[in-house]
Amino acid sequence: MTAVSLITLRETLEASLLVGIVLACLRRSGEGQYTVLVWLGVFAGVVMSLMLAGLFALLSGGFHGRTQALYQGGAMLFAAVLIAWMVVWMFRQSAAIRANLEQKVKLHLANEHPLGIFFLVFVSTAREGVETVIFLQAALMHAEGEGHVLAALLGIAVAVLLSYVLFAGMLRLPLRLFFLVTGAVLCLFAADLAIDGMHTIGNILFAAV
Repeated sequence: MTAVSLITLRETLEASLLVGIVLACLRRSGEGQYTVLVWLGVFAGVVMSLMLAGLFALLSGGFHGRTQALYQGGAMLFAAVLIAWMVVWMFRQSAAIRANLEQKVKLHLANEHPLGIFFLVFVSTAREGVETVIFLQAALMHAEGEGHVLAALLGIAVAVLLSYVLFAGMLRLPLRLFFLVTGAVLCLFAADLAIDGMHTIGNILFAAV
């Protein structure tokens, strides 16, 4: 349950911060009329993530026996690699994310291409959503049980509240340290996932010999 909450907390906070940076840039530029494009991009990204979650649910439900075990093992290994890559990428790029986003927003405004703002937010939100779906699917395979939905919703709620508090100026949080600590915990989870995935696949392969 802890891993599920941490995944949704981190991914939702990342998406919220990206959206907040775009909104703040539009407000400072006096282009608040394009705020609706930001929220449309968020909505489209969330819808795409939910569709992917439904697709994964259909796929996993269609496998049985050895095929299901191989699918689950492969999914856990893929998620482990993706988590490790995501943590390293965020650590390297965290200092430049705000500047890069603001530069892209200003470029779209200067070129009178406001639809680009929609796609910028859509891609950012969808990327975080897709990562969340993949991580959660692997987490559910890794630790079956009840309470996962509640844990996921708890992580999302805390991230949204934390984002509001941060942008309202009521709290200063060292985000680099936050992502470093949560990244380290997620790397431990990724290692556990990788071990479980290799164990699952290994059992199937050795059983076939």
